Amino acid sequence: ELLPLPATLRAAAGWWKSHRAPLIALAKRVPAVRGTLLGMVPGGTGEAGELSALWLEVLEESGASAGLTDPGLPEAERSPDGTAGWLERFHAARH
Repeated sequence: ELLPLPATLRAAAGWWKSHRAPLIALAKRVPAVRGTLLGMVPGGTGEAGELSALWLEVLEESGASAGLTDPGLPEAERSPDGTAGWLERFHAARH
């Protein structure tokens, strides 16, 4: 419930680093969390490249990235705006 809140999305890269392992574990256990991860792009303070790499690793390790390529997954596990929409949001957050 806290993940998509504006304050969470603006968290510094250090916050995401320290919460990485529990976030990945939660997403592996709860399929809807994988969809939630795809619906957000953290834009916190700190080095954008560092946060981008960390975020891509979280998506991959949690299994959320499958929601960008597997149309057979339930809607709750996919990006709410599709793969193209996710890519546009990710790019906009980094530039």
